[in-house]
Amino acid sequence: GGPKLKFSYGRVDEMDPSAVTPDGRLPNADVGDGPGPKERDHLRKIFGRMGFKDQEIVALSGAHALGRCHADASGYVGPWSGTPLLFNNSYFVLLKGLKWAPNDEAAK
Repeated sequence: GGPKLKFSYGRVDEMDPSAVTPDGRLPNADVGDGPGPKERDHLRKIFGRMGFKDQEIVALSGAHALGRCHADASGYVGPWSGTPLLFNNSYFVLLKGLKWAPNDEAAK
């Protein structure tokens, strides 16, 4: 049952730098300190100017349950979770289960 909806799979990645979001408008993985105050402040700064509250930032980060990171976009490579083709909570389970330690170099 239910209505028929038009749907298009996937997205088109843009390789032309002039067509993508400028640096500084999206979170930068190298700015934070894991689950520490620098990371929270960075995410709140980026998404707060768009009107997002903490709960909405966490929900939005759930998009990392799908797909992978790419070296040309972030400098990191690989899936965000062990099930990159399934939409589930494995990304959050992974983050919660990691042993987090301060990065003394990043704190400088």
